[in-house]
Amino acid sequence: MLTVPLASLPADFRARALQWAAQFPHCAYYEPNNLQASAAGTFTRLLAVAPAAPGAPTSLAELTAYLDGPPHLPPRCGFLTYDIKNEIEALHSHNFSGLNWPALHFFLPETCLYWQPDSLLIQGAVTDVLAAILATEVP
Repeated sequence: MLTVPLASLPADFRARALQWAAQFPHCAYYEPNNLQASAAGTFTRLLAVAPAAPGAPTSLAELTAYLDGPPHLPPRCGFLTYDIKNEIEALHSHNFSGLNWPALHFFLPETCLYWQPDSLLIQGAVTDVLAAILATEVP
C-alpha cells in the first residue's frame, strides 16, 4: 500500500492515471460526481486495473458466488448490460447494439487507486505504479 498527498501530484494526475489504465484489458473507473450521501452511503473515486480476469463469472448464476468471495480481496469490478434481463425473465431484445459486449463482465483488480479527500491510496501491485502514471503523457 502506498499513500501519496494529493497536493504533491500534478493537476492532470487523474487524466494521466486514466491514460495509464487504458493499457490494461480490464479497467474500471468509478466517479462519485460529488453526490450527496444516500441510504446506501457514499463511495470514493476508484480506478482499478488487471491484466487478466481468471475465474470471472460468465452468467448471473455464477455472479453471486463470485461476489461473495473472501472479504479480504479488493472489490470486484465490472458491469451488467441491459440484456442480463434475459437471464431473469423470458425477455429478448432484438435491438442491435454493435458493441458485442458480454451480458456481464467482472474482474478482481491487481491494482486499485482510491482518491481520498487529501491523499491518493494505491493498493495491490504498487511497485512502480506511481512512477509509471507520472511518466504517462496525456494526448
